[in-house]
Formats: sequence, C-alpha cells, structure tokens
Amino acid sequence: SGAVTVTGTSTGAQDQNYGVFVTGANARVTSDSGAVTVTGTSTGGRDRNHGVYVAGTDARITSSTGALTVTGNAGNGRRDNYGVYVTGTNARIESASSTVSVTGTGAGNNDRNYGVYVNGSNARVASTSGAVGVTGTGGDGRNNNFGVYLNGADARVASAGAVTVIGNGGAGVSNNYGVYVNGNGARVASTDGNVAVTDQSAGTGANNSGVRLQNAARVEATGTGAVSVTGTGGNGTGTNYGVHALSNNTRIASTGNI
Repeated sequence: SGAVTVTGTSTGAQDQNYGVFVTGANARVTSDSGAVTVTGTSTGGRDRNHGVYVAGTDARITSSTGALTVTGNAGNGRRDNYGVYVTGTNARIESASSTVSVTGTGAGNNDRNYGVYVNGSNARVASTSGAVGVTGTGGDGRNNNFGVYLNGADARVASAGAVTVIGNGGAGVSNNYGVYVNGNGARVASTDGNVAVTDQSAGTGANNSGVRLQNAARVEATGTGAVSVTGTGGNGTGTNYGVHALSNNTRIASTGNI
C-alpha cells in the first residue's frame, strides 16, 4: 500500500486531551510499503495531555519499507504531559527495514513532563536494520522532567543500524535528566551500528544529570559499532552529573570503540 499520513490536534482545555491516540490490543497505524508520518499536538491546559499516545499490548505505529516519522507536542499544562508516549507490553514505534525518527516535546509548569516516554516490558522505538533517531525535550516545570525516558524490562531504542538519542532535561529544580534509562534490560542499543547518546539537563537545583542509567540499564553496541555518550549536568546546587551509571549490572559497553 502507499504512504500513510495521520495528523491530529486536540483542543480540549483541561485533562487527557491527545493529539493522536492509538489504543487497545493490536491497534495500529501502518503501511506495508509506503512512508508513515504521524503528527500529534495537544493543547490541554492541565494534566495527562499527550501529543502522540500509543497504549496497549501490541499497540503500534509501524512501517515495512518506508520511512517512519512520529512527532508529538504535549499540552502546556501542569504535570504528566508527554510529547510521545509508548506504553504497554510490546507496544512500539517500529520499522521493518527503514529509518525511524521520533521527536517529542513535553510541556508543563509542574512535574513529570517528558519529551519521549517508552514504558513497559518490551516497549520500544526500533528498526530491524534502518537508522533510528529519538529526540526528546522535557517540560520546564519543577521536578522529574526528562527529555527521553525508557522505563521497564527490555524497554528500548534499538536497531541493527545506527542509533542516536538526544535528550534535553527541563529547566526545573531537581531530577531533570536529559536521558533516563531504568530497568533490567532497558537499553539504547545497536547490534552492528554506532550508538550515540547526547544529553543535557537544565535543572537549577540538585540531582540533575545529563544521562542517568539505573537498575541494570545499558547503552551498548554488541557488534562492530562504537558507543559515544556525552552528558552535561545541570548548573545547580549539587550532585549534578554529566553521566551517572548506578546499580548492579548497569553498563556502557561496546565490542568496538567507546
């Protein structure tokens, strides 16, 4: 089939207003041969207003051979407003063989406003062989505003090709990470391409890391590729790290160069 383009804008004023919402077991936006482009914008003014929201077991936005592009802009409310949100077992934004580009912008004046949030067992942004790029910017609220957040067992951004992740933590007070990877097997990874993670926090208080890896999370290239991780901590009061890897079995690794 041909190209698929989906553009959604929610103009609701308060809570749970989504630009594009793909929900339920095996719900999907997909093309067998053409490019897939999805753009979602929320204007909600309070909580849980996501730009693009993929939720449920095997819910997906996918392409086979065409380029896959997803852009989400969260509503500028209070808390829990995510630019692009992928959640649920095996939920995914994925291409079989082409490039994948995901860009998410969180917004809100309080807590937990993430640019790109991938949450759940085996949830992922991935391509079998094409390059994958993810860029996320957290909201400029108070605390816990992450640019890119991978959370859960095997939650990942991954490909056999090049993988690039860019995260910008919010300009809040504390715990505003550029990229946060958390959970056993959660990872930014490639089997044969280069992996580059570049991140910064704009937090003004404490504990604002550019990159935070925790609970057996990892950034890795398992084949011929190199790994590059560049993090800049917030200009705050203390414990602001550029790159912070903690907990058992957390690692930055490559069989090539680091």
